[in-house]
Amino acid sequence: SFVIAELDDTFTSYNEFSVEAEWQGDRTYIKASYVWSHYYGNFDQDSVSTGNDANLFIGSSNLADGTGRHTWDGKEGKLLGDKPHVLKVYGYYTTDWSANIGAYLLYQSGDVWEAWNGTPWGFGSDTIRFTEPAGSRRSPSHWQLDLNYTQDFDIGDGYKLGFRADLFNVFDNQTGYSYNPLEDSSTFGEPRRLFNPRRLQLSVNVSF
Repeated sequence: SFVIAELDDTFTSYNEFSVEAEWQGDRTYIKASYVWSHYYGNFDQDSVSTGNDANLFIGSSNLADGTGRHTWDGKEGKLLGDKPHVLKVYGYYTTDWSANIGAYLLYQSGDVWEAWNGTPWGFGSDTIRFTEPAGSRRSPSHWQLDLNYTQDFDIGDGYKLGFRADLFNVFDNQTGYSYNPLEDSSTFGEPRRLFNPRRLQLSVNVSF
């Protein structure tokens, strides 16, 4: 069984300003983009469970399920996914030996979160029972640099051998996110996930 409901006075607001720039030379290409945004409201189906981005909109949801879980119970504020600043820069250089050396730089604001505790609401369950306005806290910002090297080799008879090397997260910035919001937990305020560590990926392909 399922229920389709329209909750009273629910709203979300998203505003964005973005700018892009692109430059290309004989051997060099650079593209950059910057986005400023603000995501605000009192209805966030990505923040209704103790997990991160559980996507409970289709299925069962804790939203409006008892005292402390209504949209008027501190739910208005910055919503999960609000990232005021996102900067991306991509570029590559073609060498004398016809290889491409590329780089991708990313900087983004951290996600927002807030403390949860059921005790002030008279419940043992903390889930989605806020003790401060939505989005009162923000996890650290994250940046990383990825590098890649690609080259094709002509091996005759119409065959080409392609080589690619990708080095992700060069500076090994394992920034934490998905912070534990449960105030009565021993790990309250600690990240439950980390961005992927530095890793090298090599690949070879043959085309004809």
